[in-house]
Amino acid sequence: MSFMSQSSAPDGADAQPTLLDIVMQALEVTGRIPAKQPRTDFPRWFTTDRIEDFYIEPRNGGWVSTITFRDMPPGMPNCLGSPDEMPYRDRRDAFLHGAGILCEIVTGSRDLPFTVVGDQLVVVARRA
Repeated sequence: MSFMSQSSAPDGADAQPTLLDIVMQALEVTGRIPAKQPRTDFPRWFTTDRIEDFYIEPRNGGWVSTITFRDMPPGMPNCLGSPDEMPYRDRRDAFLHGAGILCEIVTGSRDLPFTVVGDQLVVVARRA
């Protein structure tokens, strides 16, 4: 899956957006980020303002997604994602699973702010 985005590093060199940047920017341009933290079925500490990173990585012959959080209370896990024991066969499926979890935390819904067409993400946004 390839990503097309306008992003530049502080020194002016081109930089690739992170997976977190891609999903959050798509949510923003489609107007899906609410003013208040929505209620979800996740523990109350898994909130938008605590999201630190979203990534995929190879694990047990497949791919898993992970969303990490900062400033979690003692005893609480600092991440959510797909189980290491049940990896996805390809990176795309792991990404889509993690993106759905990320969307649920941010918006209260697992609906993605983009459509997948082949190996491209397509974001459709209208100006008000």
